[in-house]
Amino acid sequence: MGMATFSARMQDLLKDHPSLCLGLNVMLAPEYQRAIPPEASEEFHKVVGRSVPRPEPTIDDATSYLIAVKEAFHDDLQNMRKCLSS
Repeated sequence: MGMATFSARMQDLLKDHPSLCLGLNVMLAPEYQRAIPPEASEEFHKVVGRSVPRPEPTIDDATSYLIAVKEAFHDDLQNMRKCLSS
């Protein structure tokens, strides 16, 4: 599965979880990031409105993010697996 396909599938899977969409964008290269609707996170847009350097994600950030995704989909892991499979 290519990066563009992965990004699109994850964004679709996370569409009802704005904070997880924001977290996914942090992990993705700019060309694969998706637009976040204004209502998703006012705080996000306040930060984006300023010139704030994008921090490089660490392995701890990625691990924390994956744990948050698993917790959000604990009752629907089958759907998550199906979405991520090629």
